[in-house]
Amino acid sequence: MALWNVKIDDQDWKLVYADGTLTHKEIGLNHKTVVAKRFFYKYEHPYLPVTLGINQKGKLVMLPTWEEVHPQTKLEDIILKRTEVKVRKTRTITQKYNVKNDEGDVYVVSHNTNENKWRCNCMGFWRLKNKAEGCKHIKEIKGELGL
Repeated sequence: MALWNVKIDDQDWKLVYADGTLTHKEIGLNHKTVVAKRFFYKYEHPYLPVTLGINQKGKLVMLPTWEEVHPQTKLEDIILKRTEVKVRKTRTITQKYNVKNDEGDVYVVSHNTNENKWRCNCMGFWRLKNKAEGCKHIKEIKGELGL
């Protein structure tokens, strides 16, 4: 009940089905060298299971890939590897506040709530070496919000 990849006397590899361990019944006698190793089909998908089916030509195939397999393949001969599911990033929620200075100019202070980052479009913010500290407009909004 296993598939074996067999190489006999330096010929090409071929798949052989054996009930249990591989014996001379499956490969014959009178060979100089026989190399055999257990064979498994590999299937990767994050959530779809693998199954076996018959295609239009009457051949056994592995679904959902429709890969043709050995006629005596069982599900135990297929290694299922779950690939990592890609996780979407959460939407960024940005809150914006308008701040007027004494000359009547309006600056926009934005707060990225996911990363807790503050930004301002004033020149003072862009000149700051420590952006986490914030400009006077950010400090004003934080003070109004009690943060």
